[in-house]
Amino acid sequence: MPQIISIYIPGNISPIERAERFVDPLQIILDREVLGDVFEEGTHLESVKGRPVIKGCQIDVEVKNLKRGLLAIGQALVAAHAPSGTSITIEGDVPKVLKLSEIPSRTAV
Repeated sequence: MPQIISIYIPGNISPIERAERFVDPLQIILDREVLGDVFEEGTHLESVKGRPVIKGCQIDVEVKNLKRGLLAIGQALVAAHAPSGTSITIEGDVPKVLKLSEIPSRTAV
């Protein structure tokens, strides 16, 4: 059964940087392993003195195999030097939020 995983990456990450640094490499791994797809991405904004400021971004992924999907996500995020504070949420009736450090990334996908 497909599983939805949401990735939150904190920081001033522009949409172009998000694509080049995180989304494209992740999708390459997902395609290579026939695991799923990035299906949505977005920018988190906050108003500072009345002006929008980028505070982070979100990447939503649908994977066919949760364990292998988490390995692929961990591998891509570590390779991209995702910042401290990056979190991965396994969506469901009771979402489970994991820190990047809790996702295996050393095992080959």
